[in-house]
Amino acid sequence: MKPSIKSTILTAALTIGACSQSVAQMASKNEMRRMFLDARAPDLPPRYSRSEVRNMIHAAKTPDDIGRLADYFDFRAMEFEQKSEQQLKELQRLVALPYRARSYATQVDITRELIKRYGVQSQECSARVAIYRARITTSVTETK
Repeated sequence: MKPSIKSTILTAALTIGACSQSVAQMASKNEMRRMFLDARAPDLPPRYSRSEVRNMIHAAKTPDDIGRLADYFDFRAMEFEQKSEQQLKELQRLVALPYRARSYATQVDITRELIKRYGVQSQECSARVAIYRARITTSVTETK
């Protein structure tokens, strides 16, 4: 039995309606994701390239600009501390291995080097934060 034109059109209309409904649902899911990311946005500072950071350092004149730099380097110091802790856990995992591969000594040395490097970078960022915070307090007292 051959389907009639009316039933074909009705089937097509229902299919289009279902597709448009699923597109609407996808749009609402994307909006929900965007809302979730926007809600988390204040917790995460923006990422800057090296040239942007350099330009920010040279152009920082107001306490707000200096505060933004201090917050950025404070977040970077926290990131380096976390990386150092991750490498420390990796070192503990390597030491606890019952079987050690040929590359074991190299892995341990690299892990120890990364722990040192991340610690130094964290201290450097913390020192910058202290300098910027001191600049903020001196610029605020000078304006009063």
